[in-house]
Amino acid sequence: PTPLPTLAPLTFPSLPVETNLNVCQVAMRPGYEDECAALTDLPRYIMALEIDVESRVIKGRERILFVNREDIALETIVLRLYANLPPPRGGRNPYSGVKVDGISIEGQEATFNYQAQNTAIAVRLPFPLAPGQKATMELDFAVQLQADTDGIWQLTSFYPMLAIHDETGWRQDLSPIGDAVYSESAFYTVYLTVPNDMVVVTSGVEVAAVENPEGTTTYLYCTGPVRDFALAISEDFQVTSRVVDDITINVYYMAGDAEGEKVIECASETMAIFNRKFGFYPYAEFDVVVLPGFSGGTEYPGLIFISDRGNADTEFLVAHEVAHQWWYGVVGNDILQEPWLDEAFAQYSAVIYFEERYGEEAAQEAFEGIRSTYQRLIESGQDGPVGQSVWDFDNNVLYVSIVYNKGGVFLDALRQEVGDEAFFAILQEHYRRYKYRAVSYTHLTLPTT
Repeated sequence: PTPLPTLAPLTFPSLPVETNLNVCQVAMRPGYEDECAALTDLPRYIMALEIDVESRVIKGRERILFVNREDIALETIVLRLYANLPPPRGGRNPYSGVKVDGISIEGQEATFNYQAQNTAIAVRLPFPLAPGQKATMELDFAVQLQADTDGIWQLTSFYPMLAIHDETGWRQDLSPIGDAVYSESAFYTVYLTVPNDMVVVTSGVEVAAVENPEGTTTYLYCTGPVRDFALAISEDFQVTSRVVDDITINVYYMAGDAEGEKVIECASETMAIFNRKFGFYPYAEFDVVVLPGFSGGTEYPGLIFISDRGNADTEFLVAHEVAHQWWYGVVGNDILQEPWLDEAFAQYSAVIYFEERYGEEAAQEAFEGIRSTYQRLIESGQDGPVGQSVWDFDNNVLYVSIVYNKGGVFLDALRQEVGDEAFFAILQEHYRRYKYRAVSYTHLTLPTT
């Protein structure tokens, strides 16, 4: 397990006693504000975060408003500590670890213990939480950071986060490959304090900013219903912006990086196409961070990170990661047990982008890259079911070939079988019906007429 960080005594930031939860509506695209009001049983995270770049520490105070949506009373609540995950295969962990300092439930001190190789804590409730009953948890935590990468601090899934509770109990899985964070939709209100010279990019939208006497600025950010809260900071970010369908798209890139304008052109076109083909992106803002020296892309709600290595694959990469805002972000899935339900959908959505923007020939060329990769897998004798879990793959090549590419081939076969009208009706109904929820393959059905 990742050792818990050893930190000097810390003074944690304070949280407002009361927070206007309706402020989250400002994070929604115009006309979608009422979707917040219909989701009153989702968790709400209220966090005060201070980032000290000199000591490389995030200090946090967190309040979680939680409703027991199970049909049994809960005696424990489990929080995931993803910053304590071991480094990915061949990769680097941006954190040296996260440590929780103290927890209270409804003002009563609660005991907890670390589990799952320090990637979770089980919090013992001072009283059984009945079905439908609400509870407020407060805690302090600190994250020790590694050094920044090329002048950028990329900070994702670093705070204590509610684990998923399903028919097996509290999920404490450790993913050996692919994505690691399986979480439910929630609302976030975040007070973030950083040095004045830092440019900040986050999930959600900025609501307010106040300069402090000690050379820092405290920003207030809010989100709609999202599955995670991610951010990045740098002294050197440049930004270019566009508005598409009442959605502000921002691309942040390092000074001198020529990819910024290329990426915003692609991201803007992709947003417009997917709004038209799948249903509208429901939030007011979408951000892209172009990372120097980074390979590939990663998705978070309202925020994606992509490589600055401009090549023929850049458009496909951007389209794939933008598609995750629909498939993973709004319509979620068990990314550990059924990863194809977001990865294959994002992969084939990129083909749809090429088709809509450049025509059938470009789409066929993009699809051929998917099909040929899967064909080579068949020829190697390593084919397998598309619906496998992350634990069924020995390496990343097999994982991508089957989950991404075989899944994309399946979706194309489905489209050829049912025709375009029915295929896009399926996707649109799937998006509408399961918005902000998590689905399994059994939810893929033809729409009723």
